[in-house]
Amino acid sequence: MKYQSILALSLTSLLAVPAFADWNLIEDFEGDPQNPDHTYLVTLGNRESPNFVYEEDPTDASNTVFVCDPTTYGTEWTVTYMNWVLDTPIADGTTGTLYFRVYGIANDSLPIVVGLSDVEPEFTDGVPTQPTGFDSYGPQARIFPTLEPRDGGNYATTTAINTYQDWYHVWMVIDNANDETTFYVQGPNDTAPVHVPIPDGAGGTFDTAIFRRDAGDLIGLMYSTNANNPTSPYTGTLSYSDDYYIDPNGQNLTIPTSSTAKGPGIFSDYDLLPGNWVDTGDYMGSVWLDYYPTIWINRLQNWGYVSEGDGDPSTGKWVYIYKQ
Repeated sequence: MKYQSILALSLTSLLAVPAFADWNLIEDFEGDPQNPDHTYLVTLGNRESPNFVYEEDPTDASNTVFVCDPTTYGTEWTVTYMNWVLDTPIADGTTGTLYFRVYGIANDSLPIVVGLSDVEPEFTDGVPTQPTGFDSYGPQARIFPTLEPRDGGNYATTTAINTYQDWYHVWMVIDNANDETTFYVQGPNDTAPVHVPIPDGAGGTFDTAIFRRDAGDLIGLMYSTNANNPTSPYTGTLSYSDDYYIDPNGQNLTIPTSSTAKGPGIFSDYDLLPGNWVDTGDYMGSVWLDYYPTIWINRLQNWGYVSEGDGDPSTGKWVYIYKQ
């Protein structure tokens, strides 16, 4: 690759460059629901009762989303706990971010509980026995009829999710040094993530919620549902979720995607990654394209400029690097 220093363009008006989005996909439910990536166990009910379904996204027929239906409303509690082991944990003493999307069909949609756990999976005769129970959660939130972050010993009711038949983006920024979680939500009328304050029960708010309990390395995503007490069961109106991602390396309020979109111009052979990045491998490494044809080259920690008429990346390309 050829470089030439130029000063033709002032960069003083450009925004600060964000850290490279390091989202790791946990599950997007595009595979076979009969061969799930998660383990599950059931308390207060029959292990065979829950129905795990990948349904068509009500807003996008090309996408599938996750449903766990306890099925036993009015007959058994059927409390179901699912666990996905993370490829990269949020280590004790560090900060990371959990992202997912939720969709409620109606105001009586089945509550779900989402969070992370440090409990190692255990099995007896091939059937999982850990993690189980709400005490396995560290950071945790109950969702539907609204977002209810777990704050120490209680759920804190917010108004952060307040419409139905709409997708909501949820971020849990998890401080695993101080055992605190900061919540953000982006709904259909929001243009960016909105911080969710935690009611303190006395008319004020906190910025963060306290973990359900002290936790070590957070190694698993936990998701749970239940049919509720048979004397006062839930209605069976379901709720959807999708696109669970983890960034174990800090706060990340971008929206991850598994898009097959391609980059612009000379980067049209490369997949467009979350945050408007492409990974060009040996060519230039990771490149940020928000101001294309002015680009940020992460490997060089510097701006560059490319011209559409200068050839093909596979055979050589002029890239002009701004003098620092």
